[in-house]
Amino acid sequence: MKRRQVQRQHIERRTAEQSVRCRVAAACQAVATRGVPMVQLTRHLAISERTVRHWRQAGDTSLTVSCGRPPRCASREERNRVYRFLKERGAATPLVAVRAAFPQLRRVDVAEILRRFRRLARRRAQRHQSRLEWRRAGAVWAADFKERREPLEGRYGWILSIKDLGSRYQLAWQPLVEATAAEVQAIYAELFAEHGPPLVMKSDNGGQFKADETKGLLAEHGVIPLYSPKRHPQYNGGVERANGQLASYQEALAQHHNRPSGPTCGDAEIARQLANELARPGGWQGPTARQLWNERTPLTPQERDAFRATVCERRTVVRAQWEFAPDVALTHYPASAVDRRAVRDALVVHDLLRIHPRRKRGRHVHASSPGIAQSTVLAKPAEAQAPGCDLSPANARTLAGAGTIAMHRVIAPPTVGEAPDLRQWLLSRVHYLFRGGPFLR
Repeated sequence: MKRRQVQRQHIERRTAEQSVRCRVAAACQAVATRGVPMVQLTRHLAISERTVRHWRQAGDTSLTVSCGRPPRCASREERNRVYRFLKERGAATPLVAVRAAFPQLRRVDVAEILRRFRRLARRRAQRHQSRLEWRRAGAVWAADFKERREPLEGRYGWILSIKDLGSRYQLAWQPLVEATAAEVQAIYAELFAEHGPPLVMKSDNGGQFKADETKGLLAEHGVIPLYSPKRHPQYNGGVERANGQLASYQEALAQHHNRPSGPTCGDAEIARQLANELARPGGWQGPTARQLWNERTPLTPQERDAFRATVCERRTVVRAQWEFAPDVALTHYPASAVDRRAVRDALVVHDLLRIHPRRKRGRHVHASSPGIAQSTVLAKPAEAQAPGCDLSPANARTLAGAGTIAMHRVIAPPTVGEAPDLRQWLLSRVHYLFRGGPFLR
């Protein structure tokens, strides 16, 4: 509707311009027939004589001459053809390819159809997305490798990251020379002996995680491996996000100690401790990841047996639905697909996981909401505040209205084995923002 109005205004403006040109050309013709020099009239009108001569030589000036392609909107049938073309090619089709397939259409029409098709495809994809709420600490772990462009201390080019999803506690951030299955098994065995094995271990399809020896170690401790789909790192998004945060902490530590060569293995361990102290899954007023991990309830053998029984039952149901023979051994990827469905259902049945529909958070939060009302009356001792921080009710309300509150404004520095000024320096540079509700990944 807006485009048609703009086109109508464009036509009216061009018609008025053409009418003025015709009147000026007629006046110059009348003056020339009476023997008066035309330059006197053109000077009075502040236009050049050459322009008036061009208007008079244009021919029939009674018709409106349009410039460029006629301003005609695409018809419904033409739009439907473009839509069917995009449905076959996909939303990633570039605008150049669509214009090459439909040269008779205007660029603005093709761009609008492509934009609307991509928005529709994005909304349809969001309908199948969910937010995951992990209900119990210590039940599900996630593991992943992070490769460094510049090895730590010139040797350690890989870092193995293991994280508990229920509490957000970083169990391991171990630099390694090589990413091998033997290293993974050694760290798994050490963590199982120290903290006890979980129910489920999430990871990608790397050779280190899907090796037969690694699967045997997990089976020996009663841990069910849960592998991500192919080329879908977002399935293991919790540990993927933690990798970036820990890497930023390492770089900040190296910069603080004036080490141009980069972070060291000691910085990696301090970064892990900082992550466990800074992460607050329940919101910026909730407990830290370390507190949640220390307060967890250990898994009993009865709970492990009940969970494995539910997984075996769901595997039978999923194999029947997908028409897999019950006595046929599946390869890695089909078996992983079956386990993704079976383990998910078992976690939901035992109230270890809740799946919520995806909702977009608003950009602005009203200060009258209960969560914001609590943040406006928050008071911290002076020694617990970073220098130069203002925690007055007005400033807290302003920060809360923006939807985020900077972590370093409200959290006191914990002891991580470094100088006190190191913590303040990191908090002033690493902008770790707390948001309401847990990070559901």
